[in-house]
Formats: sequence, C-alpha cells, structure tokens
Amino acid sequence: MRIIDELSNGLARSLAQALRLKVTGYDQDEVGEIARDAAALWERSLKASHPDWADSSLFAITQQLRSAGWQEGADAMDFVRTSANHDKHDAQPDHDIERIIESLRVLKVQLSPLQTYAPGAASELPPRLRIRHMVCAVYEMFHTGETLYSFLEATSTDTGRRQEASMISRLRTSTVKPLRHNLQHCRDGRSILLS
Repeated sequence: MRIIDELSNGLARSLAQALRLKVTGYDQDEVGEIARDAAALWERSLKASHPDWADSSLFAITQQLRSAGWQEGADAMDFVRTSANHDKHDAQPDHDIERIIESLRVLKVQLSPLQTYAPGAASELPPRLRIRHMVCAVYEMFHTGETLYSFLEATSTDTGRRQEASMISRLRTSTVKPLRHNLQHCRDGRSILLS
C-alpha cells in the first residue's frame, strides 16, 4: 500500500465517522478525536514521505507545502491541525464539526495534487505504519463442544472496554456462551496470543 492510499483510507474513515456523528449527535470530545486522528495520520504519513520532514512538525511541513503551491490543502490541514491542538490543550474546546467535515473533504480532493508537491507520498507505506490492530474473541459453544475464534479489525476509535463491548455485541448469539475474551494486538494478523 502506498502512503497516499493510507491517507485516502484514513480520510474516508474520519469523514464517515464525522458524518455519522453529525447525524446521531456528538460531544466535543468525539469531534476532537476525529481531528486528532486525522492530524496524526497526516503528520506520520508526510514524515514518512520525505526524509527531510522526519524531524519537522506538521505545522512546518504544511507551511512548506503551502509555499510550494499546495494552498487549498494547506489551509484545510491547518484547520484540522489547529482543531487537534485545541482538543489536546484547551479545557473546553469548541469544535466546529461542519468545518472539520469540509476540511476533510478538501483534503480528500487535494490528495492528487499533493503528489506534485510531495512525490514521496506515492511511495510504499513503511512497514512500521502497516500495523493492524485486531481483536480476538474466544467463545466456547458448550452444546457442541466447539470453540469459536473470531478476529475483528479494531478501529482507531475502539479502545479498552469500549472495544470489548463492541466486539461482544457483534458476536453474541443465544447459542454461543462467552468463555473468555481478551484484546489481542497482532502485526499483519500473523501472531495471536491467547490467555
């Protein structure tokens, strides 16, 4: 997978999450989480795309892209970055979900032009950024004596107990009795540790 593809997939997830929150209702923490996740994705992806950017801040990288001509994308990135910073540092951030959605849409459109200003974005995603987090649930089907192993991809918004609850609700049936469940992280689905 290329860096630009990872950016596209991440933006699509963030945009879908923001649109879902807009319909179902949200609090400022949820909107801030979207901004933080999007800013982190862009920062690590851009740093991976250009060796000179490895020690730069997202602000500095955005300014370089702006001065190179990626104006509209840089403006949208600045808004997402600023929203992420407010979420991290302000006691009561006041996020504008409409502007975050619009900024994410602009960034999605600006992915193609980005390759002109950051050619490394078309390179392969470094292995350290290809880590997928998986959830493994182990269920004992006592009436048949079988064990069911279920593997689900954990999303960036699923953490701890919330992830467990989400996993259990997706897997629970009347004939399957939970024996034990543990959150397991694996790299590329290769190694699973069960306790």
